[in-house]
Amino acid sequence: MQQYSTSPYQGVQIPQQPMYTPPMMASGRPKISPKRATSLFFIIVVLVLLIHTLFFSWYYFEIEMDMEGESYGTPFTINGDAEIAMHLRESEIKTSVIGQTDDVTDESKDYDTDDYEDNDEIKHVMDVTFFLVIIAIIMGIISAIFVTLSLFGAISKIGGVISLIILLILSLIIPLYFAIALPAAIEENWDESNITESYEEIGMEDLKYEPTLYGSDKAKIDTEIYGTTMEGNYEWSWHPDIGWYISLISFISVLIAFSLMAASKQENLAIAPAVQPQYPQQPLPPQQPPPIQPTLQQSPPQRPPLQKPLPPPPPKKGIKPPPTPSKPPTTQPEETTFSCPHCRKPFTVPTPKQNVVINCPLCGGQTSIGP
Repeated sequence: MQQYSTSPYQGVQIPQQPMYTPPMMASGRPKISPKRATSLFFIIVVLVLLIHTLFFSWYYFEIEMDMEGESYGTPFTINGDAEIAMHLRESEIKTSVIGQTDDVTDESKDYDTDDYEDNDEIKHVMDVTFFLVIIAIIMGIISAIFVTLSLFGAISKIGGVISLIILLILSLIIPLYFAIALPAAIEENWDESNITESYEEIGMEDLKYEPTLYGSDKAKIDTEIYGTTMEGNYEWSWHPDIGWYISLISFISVLIAFSLMAASKQENLAIAPAVQPQYPQQPLPPQQPPPIQPTLQQSPPQRPPLQKPLPPPPPKKGIKPPPTPSKPPTTQPEETTFSCPHCRKPFTVPTPKQNVVINCPLCGGQTSIGP
């Protein structure tokens, strides 16, 4: 049943509109910033990369040898290579050597691991790098939480920017620290282990390790030891491995995420304006003309007649009116006529009460006069 309300002004019946509740999406959904959404994507990429660094090798040695010789009258050749992949928690050593005599060919492969327990300097560098990566992963999770909250309007972008700055510093320290500290630790371990002296005994005194991130060296072998003569070439190289490159890529990803987050505008947190509800069209009843009410002609307002001011009331008997204050008599100042000694013309001035110097108004000359 349709209800109507009567307007007191026009006398027209207008249907009452039904109650309308707009949906939550019309007024409660925040705007999504594309820059913050992209920043969150890069933070997730950083987390995936940092986790993978825990399982990949960070430093790599490659050794190749090609030697021939004679052992107690039996000639032989040795061709071999070795790979040392240094992970954060342990190293993997793979060797493959092919030895051949006149009638026998022997191919041996070996696989070994080392947890750096005998190399204190290298172990320290690997432990510090490992814990820095763990802290960076935790900071990446915190940054993802802050950026997500700011993306949906729960907080401002300040929390996300600050957490990304900390993550950016950590992701820069990790590859830089490893690139500087590990070569120095390997060189120190090389000197403490007397590796140089061992190489000198077999004619490889020219083989050295330079404490650099990238490097290579080679040496000629020409020695005789324990009835065995050997000569040939020995070459090795060292460089960062996949884990270190992934950490470097994670720093670039954090830098992109921080730039996008810092460039996003603060007004992106504003709530979207509410959508004006569309009410259903309802037919209105035919309007009736307002009733004509009679109007009375009013005569123009008449001015009241002018009245003369009333005289003051007579004083009461026995009471004297207050005396009217009289003005003090005005006295004209006395004047004296003097003759100017310069132009001999008279002029009039107020009679002075003491000697004064005056100027003649006619010629401007000064003269002194007194009472």
